[in-house]
Amino acid sequence: MFVTGADEEDPKITGCPSDITLNTDSSLPYTNATWIAPNATDNSGNVTLVSTHDSGDEEDPNIIGCPSKITVNTTAMLPYANVTWIAPNATDNSGNVTLVSTHDSGGGFILTTTTVVYTATDPYGNQAICFFNITVSDMEPPVLYNCPNDTVIGTDTGLATRNYSWTAPTADDNADDNPWISSNIYSPHVFEIGVHNITFNATDDSANVATCSFTVDVRDMEPPSFNGTCPSSPLEVPTDIGEMFATVMWNIPTAIDNVNVTMITNSSYPGLQVYFNLSSLYDLNVTYIAFDEAVNEELCNFLVKVIGKKAYYWELHIYLHINAQCTVEFYKGKKTQHFLRLLLSQIT
Repeated sequence: MFVTGADEEDPKITGCPSDITLNTDSSLPYTNATWIAPNATDNSGNVTLVSTHDSGDEEDPNIIGCPSKITVNTTAMLPYANVTWIAPNATDNSGNVTLVSTHDSGGGFILTTTTVVYTATDPYGNQAICFFNITVSDMEPPVLYNCPNDTVIGTDTGLATRNYSWTAPTADDNADDNPWISSNIYSPHVFEIGVHNITFNATDDSANVATCSFTVDVRDMEPPSFNGTCPSSPLEVPTDIGEMFATVMWNIPTAIDNVNVTMITNSSYPGLQVYFNLSSLYDLNVTYIAFDEAVNEELCNFLVKVIGKKAYYWELHIYLHINAQCTVEFYKGKKTQHFLRLLLSQIT
């Protein structure tokens, strides 16, 4: 058995425009009439809508208040900026217009120039476009961390320089993952005596620069050295033949320095006549002091002892009495009684 059905339901047209009464265009025998076309539906799901006349709306919508170019800097410590603006308005002769945008006000914009486009569309497919550019710039310099502190150091032993090392700082940036760090002097470095300024520059992709610096003050803290030329102490010297004194001679000490010896002072000179003295542990104290350009000093000190001879007492006769008194008789004596009294005091 065959069943044949027939669709007897007419399509439906909705939104049919009302009658339109117009005047002719100025100086013309006609006018362009526009209307919004109706819609047609059918239970079959397939319907064709045709018209004896087409709407004459060929006028594009109008966009009012399109923003001008916007230039902003990135938000602090961020690689983008949130940008806001007043959205434009759109009008159309049809009284019905849709306005859409590629970007929304208040959104985040990265480091570049972005074009924002607004499109106004009326029901007849007529469109108007406005656009403006948003340029985001990075004006924020990097941040340097752990810049070395100023330091005061001495020269290396025996040298007029110092080989010094330090750890360079690190850098962070809001937009550049790896800022370039440069310096006028790199570690390690051999410094001469004086104050040296080391500067670090951190540069990001936008050529923003951050700077930090520290000083290295190299000083000569090393004293001169007599380098083994200082005479041994005590320096024992016998009296001159037939004399109460000794003519004391020694090699004048010399000094060296890592920079420069500027002066050597001394308390005595070789060739002095030093008298024999039993009452003293030494007869002469000799001091040399060496100075360098930094006024560091080194001391050379030695003692001189004049050694008397047994025959030197010039046939001195000493008589000790039971009552612990001592008398002195001398003959052929040629020296002063002061010396004899001194000698006597040492014997008794």
